[in-house]
Amino acid sequence: MRLASIILLCHLLGTTAAQTLHLTSVQHELRWLFEGAFPPLVNNQTVRDSVLQTAARTLAAKYGAANYTIPDKIDYRLIAMFGKPKFKTPEEKGSEGDYQAAVLSFITRATTGLDVLWSMKVEVKQKGKTVFSKEVTHQLLSYEATSPWFDEESFVSNFSKLLEEALELTPPLAYKMVLGNGIDYAELLKQNSEPWDVSKKSNPLGFGMPSFGPYATVLAEKMDSAVVRTETKLGKETSIGTRDNFTSGSGNSLLVFNQYKIVDRSKTKFGELLLSNGTDTTRSVFAVGILQREARKTVLGHLFGDQNESSSSTLSYNRHIAGSISTDTLDWEFNISGYDQSGAFRRGYLALGQEEYLLEYKQGTGFKREAILKTGSGEYVANLEFTFSDANLRIRKKLDPMTEQAIAAFYAVLLSVKNVQ
Repeated sequence: MRLASIILLCHLLGTTAAQTLHLTSVQHELRWLFEGAFPPLVNNQTVRDSVLQTAARTLAAKYGAANYTIPDKIDYRLIAMFGKPKFKTPEEKGSEGDYQAAVLSFITRATTGLDVLWSMKVEVKQKGKTVFSKEVTHQLLSYEATSPWFDEESFVSNFSKLLEEALELTPPLAYKMVLGNGIDYAELLKQNSEPWDVSKKSNPLGFGMPSFGPYATVLAEKMDSAVVRTETKLGKETSIGTRDNFTSGSGNSLLVFNQYKIVDRSKTKFGELLLSNGTDTTRSVFAVGILQREARKTVLGHLFGDQNESSSSTLSYNRHIAGSISTDTLDWEFNISGYDQSGAFRRGYLALGQEEYLLEYKQGTGFKREAILKTGSGEYVANLEFTFSDANLRIRKKLDPMTEQAIAAFYAVLLSVKNVQ
């Protein structure tokens, strides 16, 4: 009996020692992002070999497997439109008792907003049963978005970090991962500022009276200057088509003639805003330029056109705000372009001579949006976070008082003119 037990024990030990981890597939997929910023480095032989060897060694170490095998390649896919990642489950391979594993790496822009997310999914099987399955997701932060976010070394390094976290070999990483030597400027601003709730006091038809922190708008109105209006005719658009004649019951088609004239209508209003912090008052003077392109039916269009179509329609609508902010003896200038009534805009700036801050719009998750004021190097100096119902403003502490006042006035104008038409 003892001999049989010894033989059985030796057999079991031999089986354990012979266990192999088979990495049957590794996938890397990209969605809603440009390959210029996220190049398919996994197609590079050096990166591919490093990722496969690192992944297999990490998995084998977790399960105490003496050996491992790797696939011939990493499956790369660029997902178009609303396609979803397709995870390949581990394939049956090797001897009984061996492990089979599969890994999916997925980088995507968030479904809503501009956040970039990286997910890592791992699944391990043994004897046909799943013994481990987990997925982790992180938001990636990079402050050199005009260039590739990864080089070969950083891609392999971050891939390994996410894999180790997914396998529960390391403590969970921070949800927001800063790539390279970058700085999380959003977090740095939060640590060096206080959130000021914004009281908008919006005027549905004109200038609002925002207040936040120590600042309150004491005046916001249209100046006595006349509103400048212009109208430019750009030409006509004519089309001929057919539509079904349902009224006659014959099933025949009717010939339809449509003709519109294209017109640009511009309007410029001049406004003034006074913002006080209880001690000093800052004055902003600005112009709100509105350009609206319309298509209007001509006389012939009314006579012979489709009566179901409206007589006019708006093809495009654009607002542009430009002005100056006076603080003590200094005059700052500012500009906001492409500003719509939802709070979105294309770009903006606040400048004093060679000192310039850039205004950037960011669509976050859900209904959250941000208007971020940055230095040329990307450092945050202020940030307005807002939804449809509320907003809060942060301005970095220990700024020069005149600079803080100019920044506060800049955001007050941004909030005040939101509904100006």
